[in-house]
Amino acid sequence: MGNARGKTASPLPSNALSRTLKAAQKLNGVTDVEVRTDLPQHEKISNALAILLDSEMGKGARLPEYRKALELIAIAWNISLLPASERAEAIQKLSDLPPALAKALGRGAIPHIERLIARKLELFPSDNRWIVSFEANFREDYLHITAAAFSRPAGATQQQQPGRQS
Repeated sequence: MGNARGKTASPLPSNALSRTLKAAQKLNGVTDVEVRTDLPQHEKISNALAILLDSEMGKGARLPEYRKALELIAIAWNISLLPASERAEAIQKLSDLPPALAKALGRGAIPHIERLIARKLELFPSDNRWIVSFEANFREDYLHITAAAFSRPAGATQQQQPGRQS
C-alpha cells in the first residue's frame, strides 16, 4: 500500500467543494468566498496534512487507519488555532463527548491530540487556516488527500475565529 507522501495534487472534488461552500455560508459575516485551486503543491493544506500524517503512520496501513489518523490530525490542527487559553477547554470538551463519539476517536485520543497540536505548532507555526473538509483515498499505490481550509479574513485578530461573533 502507499503512504501519504506519494499523493499528488488535483482539483478539489465537487462534493468536497460543495461541503466547504456550505460551511462558509454558516460562518458569521461570510458573504464572499474565494476558491483557490492554483496553489503550488507545497502551499496546499493537503500537503501539510500529508506531512503530519506521514509522521504518524507506518507504511502498509489500511485506509480506515489513515482516515482515523487524518481525522485526529484535523481536530488537533483546528484546536491549535485557538488562543492558548482556550485550547485546554476545547480538549476537555473532547473528553466529554457522548460514548459513541468517544469510541470513534479511540482510547488515548486526548494525549494523542495534544501531541499532534504540539507537532502542528512546531512544523506549521504560522499556518492559521481552518480545516473544513478532508478526504483520503488510495489511488493506485499511494494515498491521495484532498482538503479544503479557510483563512482568517484580512485584519482579523486571533480572537476573531470563523464562526464566532466579535
